[in-house]
Amino acid sequence: MSSDIDINIKTLDDLISQAYANRKAPSQNTSEIAEEIIKHSVSISYAKGIASGYFLKGYALSENSDYFSARSLFHGAVSIFEKINDEIWLARSYYIIGATHYYTGEFDKALEFNSLSFDLHLKNNDKEGIALNYNGWAITYMELGDYPATIENSEKALSIFKELNYESSIAMMYNNMGTMYYRLRDYDKALELYNCSKEMCERLNNMTLYTLTLNNISLIYTHQEKHEQCVQINLEALKIQREINNKRGEANSLGKLGGTYTELNLNDKAIECFNESIKICNTIGDKKGESLASLDLGMLYKKLNEPLKARTCVENALKTASTPNHLAGCHLFYSELFEEAGEYVKSLEQYKLYNENVLLQSDEQLKNLKLLFEDKKKYLSAMHKLALLKRESDALSEKNSALNELNQQLNLKNNTLSDTLNTLRSQSSEIRRINDINTKILSILAHDLRNPLGIVQQVISMYIDKVIDQEMIDEIFKELQKNSTAALNMLNEVLHWGTSQVEKEMAADLVNINLYNLIEGKRNEFSLLLKSKNNILENLCDENSVFKADSNMLSVIMRNLIVNANKFTRDGKIIVNSINDTNFVQVTVSDTGIGMKPTQVQRLFNWETRESSEGTSGEKGTGLGLLLCSEFIRAHNGKIWVESEQNKGSSFHFTISKNL
Repeated sequence: MSSDIDINIKTLDDLISQAYANRKAPSQNTSEIAEEIIKHSVSISYAKGIASGYFLKGYALSENSDYFSARSLFHGAVSIFEKINDEIWLARSYYIIGATHYYTGEFDKALEFNSLSFDLHLKNNDKEGIALNYNGWAITYMELGDYPATIENSEKALSIFKELNYESSIAMMYNNMGTMYYRLRDYDKALELYNCSKEMCERLNNMTLYTLTLNNISLIYTHQEKHEQCVQINLEALKIQREINNKRGEANSLGKLGGTYTELNLNDKAIECFNESIKICNTIGDKKGESLASLDLGMLYKKLNEPLKARTCVENALKTASTPNHLAGCHLFYSELFEEAGEYVKSLEQYKLYNENVLLQSDEQLKNLKLLFEDKKKYLSAMHKLALLKRESDALSEKNSALNELNQQLNLKNNTLSDTLNTLRSQSSEIRRINDINTKILSILAHDLRNPLGIVQQVISMYIDKVIDQEMIDEIFKELQKNSTAALNMLNEVLHWGTSQVEKEMAADLVNINLYNLIEGKRNEFSLLLKSKNNILENLCDENSVFKADSNMLSVIMRNLIVNANKFTRDGKIIVNSINDTNFVQVTVSDTGIGMKPTQVQRLFNWETRESSEGTSGEKGTGLGLLLCSEFIRAHNGKIWVESEQNKGSSFHFTISKNL
């Protein structure tokens, strides 16, 4: 009997090893094999076999995007592997549990379980497992917006997979790294990596990853406005995903297909795709996918003038949103819906929630900026140490040389020291420059943000202490809006300006721009501000005029100039016009506001002499907005100037070169 048990255990171990190695192969039915392993292991009370069967069964469920059922089986496997102290399988289980948390948008738990797995993989020198952990960190950090960490971990994972010659894993890494470069807007590099992944997947018959790569390529086609090609590639991916029963991939393709149909104004098809995607995501517990599809559907209903359906969609999106960026988008869209319905108090509440999530994003961006600065200081310190080591090495070499050689070495050393000194001076100057920028930023934050935030705190305290009656509520919310908006605008200007100063040279990412459409697309963004001053925005730009510029930079320029015009105008007009010249486009933002004195005009574009004037409602500012506009306009080989007359208004003019 004992001999029979040994034979059965050996047979089961061989079957488990083979099933794990081929778990991604399309020809293997992992679920059926797992059931057989569990059945035979139970019959001989083989604990490792039972746990391994749970793992493989859970893996099959996770491949079909049933993450909650899969996670239950994985935790069952973990409890057994812990009792029998099987660290290899325990590490695999922790890793796959982390992966299920990643797919359901629970990134903190994804990182926690990935770290538990990594410690065990490292302890047992499991190279494949270590590479998987690096990839797990890479994709999670990418979702959290930490791209330096994403690049570092992706390269480590790719290096190990190449060493092991695991082609499917190499294809997976090319796809993941392509997604990272897509988010960094390096579309050529992203397409290159996606095509590498696509070719390998096609050769290996890895249809799950193949369809995912197709969908990712469609994102680049969307950016290039090749909508018909997007439809074809999404339909191809959708067909394959249904054939292999990949529910997560099917939902992903339906969402992308819905977005493309929306661009083509095929609205009925778009609604059908979004609803089907939402249904699948809800079934498999994909919160992130459900939230994104719900928000896209809500925006489509808004476009079709069906506000009640749009509200239902955004409410569902908010329930399942998991990141500050996505929450901010949901709250901003909800605010717009309430505003259009005339429910201004609710609109303001949603806009405040939007601002809170934007501030969370800004905090993270500032943290990353500080980390980048610290890395630069470490790099300069390392270079200094290398210079010292080189000097010591030269000195030792000179002692063993003849007098003539010594003289030559001394001359060479002097030249080297001179170069090193110049380099260190240059590096020291750069550090002082960045420190000066940080000091300026901190002084602005300490001085200009204290007052609006203090007022907000006072108003909230009065409300909580019930020292105000119901009739004052509207005035209270107006005060809150004014001061929180001022604080947010100041913070955004400081962050934009600080980033531009640290990076020194900004390259414009040129795309075709229709200025008329850009301004019309931002009317909702300005509507509350304009209404608060009873101002009218007139867009007199040529509807058919197109020129090349950086979309993000131009948006910041126009936002600053229009908000600035509104700040100093009440019961008046803000007029945007453009002139097409052979070599440049000239844009003018005029207002009928209070204007400026000549001495104020002279100080506008100089850091040392800049000053912030109160608006017609006592609004505060940093004076950085126009400095930031000037930086962005210079990136387009243009210039900015102002014409103003006190009590008659101001006109801000700027040019963008057509020879970029």
